Order: sequence, then C-alpha cells, then structure tokens
Amino acid sequence: MTPATIVIPVRLVIGTRVLQSSSRALDMEGLFVRCVEPPLPGVRVHVRLYLPDGPPEDVVGRVEPERVLREVGCRVQFTQLTPAQRERLGRLVVPVELQPQSPAQPRRSPSAQMEMRALPRIPVQLRVRFENLEVVPGPQGLDLSAGGMFVRCDDPPGLEQEVQLLFELPGDARPPLACRAQVVRRVTREEARFPVRSPGVGVQFIDADDSFRERLDAWLARAQRLPSAE
Repeated sequence: MTPATIVIPVRLVIGTRVLQSSSRALDMEGLFVRCVEPPLPGVRVHVRLYLPDGPPEDVVGRVEPERVLREVGCRVQFTQLTPAQRERLGRLVVPVELQPQSPAQPRRSPSAQMEMRALPRIPVQLRVRFENLEVVPGPQGLDLSAGGMFVRCDDPPGLEQEVQLLFELPGDARPPLACRAQVVRRVTREEARFPVRSPGVGVQFIDADDSFRERLDAWLARAQRLPSAE
C-alpha cells in the first residue's frame, strides 16, 4: 500500500531517549517519522501514535534502512499490532474508495476523506521566535495544530530548513514552548499576492519533549471548546 501523507504527532522511545515528533507519511505497515537525529536501522523502538479519532495507540516497531534518503528522519516498520489497532489504522489510511459502505450511506469524496484526516487547526495569533535565524522580521503564528503551525513572516526561511521555535500560548503564563521544527511549506511575498494570503512558512514539530506535548495538547483541547475557536 502506498503511504498516505498524514501528519500526526508521534512519541518515539529509543532506549532511554524520548522524542516527541510528527509523521510525514503513514500506512498499515509503518510510518515515516521526521526527526533530526534518527535512530540506526534495525533498532527496536516504541511508538505512540496520537491518532485524530480518539486516544493514542502504543505500538512496537523497528527502524528500517531508507533506500532513498529524501529528508531527515526514519521509517519505522510496525512489528506488533493488535487486531483493534490494525482496524483503527485501516479506517485512517485505506483509500475511501476501498472502504466498505452501506447502500444507505452516502459515499464520501476523496477530498472529504482528506479533510477528515487532517488535524484540527486553531486560528490564533501568537508570538513566535526563530532562535537560530538572525533576520526574520515580525514572525507571528496564525494557526496552530498538534503537529505544527503556520508562521507569518515577510522573509520566510527555506523549504526543509530546520528552525528552533519559541512561542507563547495565549492565556498561558508559563514560559514559552520550545522545540525544533522543519519548514514543509513556504509562501513568499510575491506568491502571497495572488490569491491574497499571508507570506510565511508552515512548519512541523520534529523534536520536543513530553512536557511540550502535554502543554500543547491541553491548550488545543481548551481552545476547541471555546465558541470563538469553533
């Protein structure tokens, strides 16, 4: 099966090392995890999948060698899946045209299926800082999800570039959240003119800790319950 381009948060445990990251692609046999320092091929890992339709799933996998290294990260092959986990993954990654449907149930379009898979994105304005970049004037987060955010900036960093993010959650008086992220979408000032949209970058979180995940998920859960975020 061809891996589906699905972004979900992923907790990767390699020995005593814990990494909160996100996926680039997912299928019934495994997933590609974005990470700056990937584990060696053959290493056994524990993976927590933060799926969008309910509680997380904990699975065991093994790191596979990448035949063609296209980006920083690793492919993890699942080695232990329960029947219930396999059924749940199937609902997420199997193409909509292959999913059984009752005659009375209207068929969902592929675009509707992709929308169902997407992580909820919360429109928000928050202060963001790229700690490893010298000149990126006025960065500001415009939306936020469990897997990443879109950051408005007039001089966006390059595609696939790694950035050190520091951002404040609205209404949270604690210190800013910090993590590594990777640029996966880029809109320049020229591209932002037609159609009208904001210049900046879409980034995926690729290196954080459990505290980052707990605080972010708790804030997103609260934000989705607010009338302004619906």
